Amino acid sequence: MSEHEEVITRRTLLGAALLMTMASAAPAGQRTTSKRIALLTRPKGTPHAIFARDWLVRARAAVRPAITRLVFSDVFAPPGNDVDGLVSCWFEGNELPSLPPSPAIDATELPVSEHVFVPVIGPAPTVKRTLLIARKPGMSHPQFVRHWLDIHGPLSRGVPGLAGCVFNLVGEEDAARTGIDGISESWWTGPGTEDGAKVRSAEADRWAGDGDNFIDSARTRLLICREHVLR
Repeated sequence: MSEHEEVITRRTLLGAALLMTMASAAPAGQRTTSKRIALLTRPKGTPHAIFARDWLVRARAAVRPAITRLVFSDVFAPPGNDVDGLVSCWFEGNELPSLPPSPAIDATELPVSEHVFVPVIGPAPTVKRTLLIARKPGMSHPQFVRHWLDIHGPLSRGVPGLAGCVFNLVGEEDAARTGIDGISESWWTGPGTEDGAKVRSAEADRWAGDGDNFIDSARTRLLICREHVLR
């Protein structure tokens, strides 16, 4: 192994270490199911393909029984994104074992509460659209939450071609720290959706148009991902 490859491999250990530290402590004796999403940025100078390959290897080796589901989303579009991958981890129990410390890549870890508006029936399409949503200026986080979950979410039901829709609500303190109020995930089926496109329809346009009421489009980021379900 060359010195460059060794540095890359050491640094990508963060993925496995991050996986093991994704659990918050729950009250003694209480079993909980929680979800966290981590946004990963590869080390400078590391090719994206090597980052993704090595993270997948480390993650598969690090899965533990307390983790009920684990998905790595490899971001492939649009170009120039500062997020190279997303890790979604569902887990149970009070704590997860940790691995030895490893050199860190840039990572933002967010505990979220999951709200499913359109459940995925059967295997999900491989390509997923993810939005890192920032609320409009002058709108409070609670106001954003009410509109997003009570008005915008239900509009997704019955949209043609929409195979799945999940909203991940970020807590108020984390939203203030990161500028991300929520993370939406949507899966589509139909012509062109294999490249991350949506299916156009009047219902889809109405749903998207409602975003102008509460989303700051200038600070909201679209990530087109290829999903790898590891558990």
